Amino acid sequence: MTILCFEDSNTWGYDPIAQDRFPRDVRWTGVMRKALGSDFLVLEEGLNGRSTVWEDPIEGYKNGHDDLVPCLETHRPLDLVILMLGTNDLKVRFHVSSFDIAQSVAVLIDVIQRSGSGSGEQYHRVASEKGCACLDASTVVLSSERDGIHFEASEHWKPGQALAERGRTLLGGMIR
Repeated sequence: MTILCFEDSNTWGYDPIAQDRFPRDVRWTGVMRKALGSDFLVLEEGLNGRSTVWEDPIEGYKNGHDDLVPCLETHRPLDLVILMLGTNDLKVRFHVSSFDIAQSVAVLIDVIQRSGSGSGEQYHRVASEKGCACLDASTVVLSSERDGIHFEASEHWKPGQALAERGRTLLGGMIR
């Protein structure tokens, strides 16, 4: 089973204390990989500062929409895509509402669902409308008190375990 994690700095493994990258086995994707076992390939496509669909006039090359199709094509076939974006859309320079951010996620879901690659309140609404599963990360992980955005090392195991369990449930019929 191949799982693509298309996300931002928390998937990249940004350490808010050291301001560097956590080791592979500390990142939540590594925790999930270990929890799922050797029958699963967990692909990390995390990019610091990645937005959903917005062009960043300062940092550039952070638009998730531009990266998504090449990423899906590169890694296909995929059994599951985990999409966790929207935090960087809150940057003041984008001037977008939570509704707009959720709609931006809907655009990315459409891209994923149309591809040949595989199968917040506003996010839950969009996920429901699109027929997607949704896990509110804030229910399982706490952001660092240092920056309020990134996960500290002790928190990475929580989404890793939660998403491994959700992945098992979603892929239950496909697991041998």
